Amino acid sequence: MTRFMPLEQYPDHRLAPVLAERRSRRTFAARSLDARTLGQLLWAAQGTIDNDRRTTPSPHGCYPLVLAAYCTRVEGMAHGLYRYCADPFGLQPLVADAFRVDALAIGEQPWLNEAAALVLMGADTGSMNRHFADQGAERGARFVYLEAGAAMQNVLLQAEALSLAAVGVAGIKEHAPEFQQALGEEVTPLLVLCVGMRDGAAACQGAVRGHASDSSRA
Repeated sequence: MTRFMPLEQYPDHRLAPVLAERRSRRTFAARSLDARTLGQLLWAAQGTIDNDRRTTPSPHGCYPLVLAAYCTRVEGMAHGLYRYCADPFGLQPLVADAFRVDALAIGEQPWLNEAAALVLMGADTGSMNRHFADQGAERGARFVYLEAGAAMQNVLLQAEALSLAAVGVAGIKEHAPEFQQALGEEVTPLLVLCVGMRDGAAACQGAVRGHASDSSRA
């Protein structure tokens, strides 16, 4: 057997400690998240790079994912629902009548109400199935699930790197009208990410990438 040194022991390996420390953190402080940090988390999920690439891989460059954010405690942003735009990078306010967080998930999941913000993720699975129809009827949907998992992991790792709390919720009620308000009627809801300040620890909110530095764009 060839034995390898654990990656976290390599002094120049910056990602390994984040991978080792990542946890599903369901306890959130009552403090607010700032808009700049929320923007960085969204960029990690679906940020644009060099105009034609994004931070998450996508088969044939289709990028079917749709993101929305429901902000409860985000400095500089009104309480409410927003649709994410990768280019130009920002959040567009949405009109959300009687948006009920409790309607999103199956069973009791109190962290949905305790998080500073929720990131709702869905995808246009219909267009993906049509695009990949020559590979099988549900091939496109399979690619969607792979891409959503990659995007979720990006957010969780970015949250860990910023000393935030974050957890993914896949036990959702796909037919809840709140998902249609957030993502659109033709979009299949996939998961919700709860994000916020870690209870008992301050987030490194200044350690974000330069192109997410303008809070007015987040």
